[in-house]
Amino acid sequence: VSFIPSTAFNWNSNTVNDLKLRLGYGTSAGFPRPYRTRNILNQTARAFDVDGTVTQTHAVSNTLGNPNLKPELHEEIEFGIEAVMFNNKLRFDLSLYEKNTNDLITQSPIDPATGFTSTAINIGKIRNRGIEFQATVTPISTASGFTWNSTVNWSMYRTETIELGAGLDQIVVAGFTNLGNFAVPGEPFNVIKGIGFERDEQTGEPIVLANGLYKPSADLVTLGDPNPRWNGSWINSFSWKGFTLNAMLEYRHKGA
Repeated sequence: VSFIPSTAFNWNSNTVNDLKLRLGYGTSAGFPRPYRTRNILNQTARAFDVDGTVTQTHAVSNTLGNPNLKPELHEEIEFGIEAVMFNNKLRFDLSLYEKNTNDLITQSPIDPATGFTSTAINIGKIRNRGIEFQATVTPISTASGFTWNSTVNWSMYRTETIELGAGLDQIVVAGFTNLGNFAVPGEPFNVIKGIGFERDEQTGEPIVLANGLYKPSADLVTLGDPNPRWNGSWINSFSWKGFTLNAMLEYRHKGA
C-alpha cells in the first residue's frame, strides 16, 4: 500500500526554475527465506567420487525451524524537497524519513548443544530515522562542449531497537552469547557487547590481577556501535566531445 502526493511550484525566474514538495507513506511485508519454519534434511547429490562411484550424503540442517515465525511489517513515511535553480546549474534533493519495522526477522545464533547453530526469530519493533541529501552543481559548461558536474551525497540515520516482545531484554543477532551484536531496547540495533574490564571506583583505571591480566567484568558491557554517524561522497564528472572522466571520494564517519 502506498500513498505519495506531490505538490510542485514553478517560478519563471533566473533563480528558482522548479521547486517540489513531496510527502509519502507506504507499507510492505517481508517474508523469510524458504524452509525457515521447519527442520529440513540437507542433501548433497555428489558429495564425493571414488573410482567413478558417486556418493550422496544427507545431514540435518544446522538451522532450527521456527513454526511461530511471522512475516515482518514495514511502515515508512517520507518528506522531501526537490529544487532546480540558476538555469539548471544547481539541483538538490532533501529527504527526511522514518521507517518502523514490526516483527523484524533475524537469524539468531543458539547454543550448538541443541544440535543446531541458529534459528530465525521475530524481534518486536525496530525504528530507523534518517536524512538524505544530494546536491549537483555545474560549475563549468562551455560552448566547446566541456562540462564539469559535481555531486555531493550526505546521509545520516539512527536505527534503534524499540522493543523485543515476550519480556526479553536482549537478543543476540550475530556472534555468541558472550560476544557479538545485540538487539537491546533503547540502544542502536546491532550494538556490540562483550566482556569488559572492572575499574577502580576512585581512579577509573582497569583493575590488574596478580597474573598481570585485567579483571574481567561480571556482566556484558557495550563495546561499540557499528552504525556510522554519517556517510558522505563527492562525485565529479568531466565530459568533453564524447569522453567522460568520473572521480569519486567516499567517507564513513565513525561506526565500530
